Amino acid sequence: MSDLLQLPETVHAMRKMAGSPFNLGVAIGQLLFGVDVLVHTHLDNEADFRNRPLKVLISTTEFTEAVDSQLHTLRLTKGCTEKFPKDMEVDRKGRRPRRKNASRFINFIEIQYQKLIRKELEGVFLSWNDKQTASFNEGLDCVLNNGIWIVYPTENVVLKVGEGDWSKWLESTCDELGMVESKASRRVLKDYPGEICRGLRPTFM
Repeated sequence: MSDLLQLPETVHAMRKMAGSPFNLGVAIGQLLFGVDVLVHTHLDNEADFRNRPLKVLISTTEFTEAVDSQLHTLRLTKGCTEKFPKDMEVDRKGRRPRRKNASRFINFIEIQYQKLIRKELEGVFLSWNDKQTASFNEGLDCVLNNGIWIVYPTENVVLKVGEGDWSKWLESTCDELGMVESKASRRVLKDYPGEICRGLRPTFM
């Protein structure tokens, strides 16, 4: 199994969004968020199951097929080819195998995805000015954390954090920036709650 997802069509579509940093941030965040969705749906079925593509800003046919392929191999390797019972169907002890495998699979695929994004889009990220980078971070945060802040960091989260937790870094960094804004008597949070951003989270087509 490759240690890096191969997504040439997806990367091409993302590069075409370089002029719209916010939308690119949303698209990248949607696929990262979608890993969790795809893994849990896959575990509801047998190992040869194939997910339907996710409904997001860009085509996810290639991405979904790549994740399914990884999951098929991982499940064969771990010997968990049968579908897992849902949490409501078993007691706490019975939930443990599903949760353990789901966590491992999600972490493994997310790290591959993060590596791919940094490797393939680093040139795009480095070409942006501070305003564009902040807009990208805002788009990513919109999907991962509901995008409630007015001021976003001018350091690119992908380049700064690498394979770490993008969501947590954005949350903590925006909180620090928010405290600075608050001390200067400037608004910290957007007027609208997170409904708009939650509406950008991936669902199945």
